[in-house]
Amino acid sequence: MSIQDTYLFTEGNFDADLVQKILPDEINAKIKIVSAEGYSNLLSKARSLLIHKPESKIILVLGADVSSDEEVNEKISFIQTYLSVVAAADRFEVFLQVPEIESIFLEDKDLAEEIVRTYALNPDFKGTDFKLSDLEFEFAKEKPKKSLERLLGGERNLRALIESDLSEEFVLKIRKLDFPQKLIKYIEQLSLDTAA
Repeated sequence: MSIQDTYLFTEGNFDADLVQKILPDEINAKIKIVSAEGYSNLLSKARSLLIHKPESKIILVLGADVSSDEEVNEKISFIQTYLSVVAAADRFEVFLQVPEIESIFLEDKDLAEEIVRTYALNPDFKGTDFKLSDLEFEFAKEKPKKSLERLLGGERNLRALIESDLSEEFVLKIRKLDFPQKLIKYIEQLSLDTAA
């Protein structure tokens, strides 16, 4: 198996764009990122690929859509069981961002505030000394997509942040956060393993 036989599946286009943005170019050049258009399609496409391309390796990156550790573990277990019916467990890996993929922007309070100050359309936030209280930050982490849309000025602005606006400086800071680091290190290790 070669690293070129690695497919990274996400639930939607936004998720695929976000993952592609946070992964270094050298990783993006080696793997295929696939937007599955929904959770059920993600599972179905991943399972189908495992069956029809026996040399493939699958990485699933998705929002947990739940918050409790028990529910997160149940979701991971379900996905692993569903896929292990057709392939050995070493052919796939599941990465869940809790509770949503947009939580990546809220792993670090200072970085979240800096992104809002830099990219928000709302003049009350942009270019100011905008700060989130601890309570506001905890609430934002519970509903990251809605909170970011509100703070940035709408869904379109959240999408624009990923598609073009997010500077390399911010991308490098995001890559250092926990979830992106785990994903990057996993793919780097996979690349080394398949080269050996």
